[in-house]
Amino acid sequence: LVPCTVYVIDEKGLNNLRQDNGNNYDIYSVYIKRKTTLRRRCGVTISRIKRDEKRTKLTESSYDYIIENNSSKVHLFDEIERIYDEVCNKPSRL
Repeated sequence: LVPCTVYVIDEKGLNNLRQDNGNNYDIYSVYIKRKTTLRRRCGVTISRIKRDEKRTKLTESSYDYIIENNSSKVHLFDEIERIYDEVCNKPSRL
């Protein structure tokens, strides 16, 4: 099995990671989207949502995978596991 590390990072950090280490490591990015109404329903504050709107934005095409997190936790974790398995079975991009 190929070693794999999962790291949660913001857009600016992803750009830095790619720039500084993209030639040394296979880096796959996953963008997890969620409707604002569902974020609010789960307790995310308006100030957090407004802060997120001001952060560095990447286009969706900048990501290798996108998960629509508008369903259950089970669905979210199933998608994460599916992507993890897919990435682990890919040949190296280096």
